[in-house]
This record gives sequence, C-alpha cells and structure tokens, in this order.
Amino acid sequence: METSLNPLYSVIAGSGVIIGFLLFVMAIGTLKDGARIGVAVIGILLLVPSAWFFTALNPWLTDARFRAYRSFYQDLKPGMTRSEVLARLASHYPASGERKSPKVMKDTPDALGFFMNPEHSREPNCEGIFLKLQDGKVASKSYSPD
Repeated sequence: METSLNPLYSVIAGSGVIIGFLLFVMAIGTLKDGARIGVAVIGILLLVPSAWFFTALNPWLTDARFRAYRSFYQDLKPGMTRSEVLARLASHYPASGERKSPKVMKDTPDALGFFMNPEHSREPNCEGIFLKLQDGKVASKSYSPD
C-alpha cells in the first residue's frame, strides 16, 4: 500500500538516498585521495536532501500515529460488517491506549469514513480511510494520504 503523496516522488527520493550512500561508500573505500573528497561531498549533498524528502513524503517511517492508522486500514477487509469495522477500530485504538482514535467523519448506510486524529500535533491532518458499504458490509476501501 502506497500512502505517500506521490509514489513517483518517493521512488526518486529513495533512489537519491541509495545513490548518495553508494557514492559516499565508494569515496571512502576505493577512490584515490583527490577524487575521494569530491565524490564524498557529492554523495553527502545527494544523500541528505534525498533522505529528508523521502521521510517527508512517507511520514509513517518516523511517526507512530501514521503506522497505527495504516495498520487499522490494512486490517479492514471487504465483507466486514459495520460493527466488525468499529470493533477493529476499538482494538487498534483502545480508550486507555497511547493513540487517539480516528474521527468518524461519515457514517451513513452506504459509507463509513475516518480521519486520522492529529493527537498533539498542531498541523492539521487529513489522512482518510473511506469505506463503501453495500448491504451493511464493506464493499470497497480506499486510503487518502495527507
């Protein structure tokens, strides 16, 4: 499941991390002194911003709120009833737990939607889980990244 804003950007940033790391390692291990410093600097200049962009595009790597929300999404399966979905929500987000429960933002006979709780963060969060219901059961699900 890809939940970054744009998967292509994640691939580009991830490639930059790998290439920057390889350049840095290559500079340390195999090049002669003159080229070593230049290649090491290029590797670092590529590695640092690429790593920053990759983690910014994929906040679940560094933020437990996103990991818990993604885990809840992955546990939702087609065919589940509304009560099973809400029971799954309660199991992922117990009242005495560390994470605050997502906000139910749509609860109709044919749809159920959740927004991730930003908890103590001052930035608004719009990670969304949208379930389409048919005959009281989940027909499809979708995840909307922030």
